[in-house]
Amino acid sequence: MAQRPESNGFDLFDDNMPEGWEPIDWVAAKFWANPELHREMLYESGAHEHSRLQELANGWLTELAEVGLLELDPDQEAPLKQADNSRPTLHTREGELYTVRVEGHRQLFWVQVNARPLYGDRRGYKPIRVLDKPLRTQTAIISLLTTLEASPIDAERLREELSQENPLIHSVQYYSYKYVLSLLRYYRPTFDELPHQDQLDLIVETCNRMNSFFTASRQLVEFLEYGVPSRDLRPAIENANRDVNATVLRDVEGLSLSQIAKRLGLSTDETDEQNDKRDYPQVRQMIKRGKKLLEGALGEDGWRKQIEVMKADRDWFRSLNTAQQRTYTTLDRNRMTEEEARQYVARYG
Repeated sequence: MAQRPESNGFDLFDDNMPEGWEPIDWVAAKFWANPELHREMLYESGAHEHSRLQELANGWLTELAEVGLLELDPDQEAPLKQADNSRPTLHTREGELYTVRVEGHRQLFWVQVNARPLYGDRRGYKPIRVLDKPLRTQTAIISLLTTLEASPIDAERLREELSQENPLIHSVQYYSYKYVLSLLRYYRPTFDELPHQDQLDLIVETCNRMNSFFTASRQLVEFLEYGVPSRDLRPAIENANRDVNATVLRDVEGLSLSQIAKRLGLSTDETDEQNDKRDYPQVRQMIKRGKKLLEGALGEDGWRKQIEVMKADRDWFRSLNTAQQRTYTTLDRNRMTEEEARQYVARYG
């Protein structure tokens, strides 16, 4: 007979309620005194038990931190799986586990025998299950890391850069590229031993799938925030940062429409860059939308004052010599103190 679980001094099956306690308080105290019961509830009915999304998130973040990312068996080159994807499971390791591959395929299956029967199973013997779905906790951790560590990547441009003899990765993509390498080396321990072309193909395909992940996860959150059923998911402004940037270039920098178009990477006619003969309606609309956004946030007077502040900052910065400019850009970028920034520039040029 299995022993009854105990935790933190409370016998969960002890009905000797202390004098003065209400039954509901006694049951709650026994529940909260047993972390495993609380953990079971999170896995089995988390959203039901935690109606507030913040509480549910905190519960799962704590659990994911406790579970962590699995250490892969170097002989198997695949993480442990679970039998279904309805919910993360606490009991994957119960019973005996055997691994098998289908000939000619990389996927690894885990066959589990003598596992705990499912609730309501009346067959009388312990079942055999095939674990073939990624652990939900593992998927959740990878999704969390991908969201926080990476950003959309131009996969084909990255392929071209990596195909060069001495590859120089574009700075915007560098950290996402390093994260992709971490993913591939984790799931494929022999990645660095593969032929260069095979490595490139894996990197590019991983980037493509990451880009799809970013799009889907962003669209979910955006729909929850402002989407309307049966309508296309459209933001109020397609590219608010670009529109505001166009407004700043016009009002603070005093650039012409053609100069703004060129700065923003829009198609321009070089013969018109000096005299700005073309109307550039696209740029005009950007400036109009950007100004409306800024004046809506700051007020008309507030935006005019901000223009003057930005012009003053610009004039001050341009009055500095090259070394001083590098000092202060370093300070701003790395959030250093002024003295730390000076020392950095003096040491590294």
